[in-house]
Amino acid sequence: MDWKGLFYRQHAGVHSREMAVGGGVTYQDLVLGGLDEAQLRLRPANELNSLAWLVWHMTRCEDVAINVAIADQPQVLDDGWPDKLGISRVDIGTGMTPSEVAELSEQINVDALISYRHAVGRRTREVIDAVTDAEIERPVDGDRYRRAAVLGDHAGWVAELWSPWRGTDFLFLATGHNYQHWGEAITVRSLGGFGLGL
Repeated sequence: MDWKGLFYRQHAGVHSREMAVGGGVTYQDLVLGGLDEAQLRLRPANELNSLAWLVWHMTRCEDVAINVAIADQPQVLDDGWPDKLGISRVDIGTGMTPSEVAELSEQINVDALISYRHAVGRRTREVIDAVTDAEIERPVDGDRYRRAAVLGDHAGWVAELWSPWRGTDFLFLATGHNYQHWGEAITVRSLGGFGLGL
């Protein structure tokens, strides 16, 4: 299996069934299945993220990694999504305070959030379809994400972390990073007393 085939399989697992290779259960379906809006917005404790916040953060990171860092093109977010989502934040959310997480969790339009996630997932497939082996191996110019202002006030360390990354490293933000946060989301769901979906 080539790297694109492996990426598509990993990517499918963190999105909904519509992106799954050959169907099957995905983490998004498992974790979000059967929940209403109030449950998606719930933070079981002050220091915990809501499921809505986690979905937003994962999706923002994928949007930035694939479109800004790898493709050097506008984000999906730039297609009028802040208005649809009902929030003004355009960063990836790293370093947000508990009160900021609570505010975003309460304000975000949940239906639009799921639609934004689908749009990002589809665009990711388009970008990866088009990128060459040579392009994905190149170092990423940090000016790309600095110009896009995707790192918030408390996320300066992220620029330092990303500075030596190549395109291949940014693929992690559309796969492994999502798997990590879906694990966190399972814990949040359990602490909320909801069990698992499906």
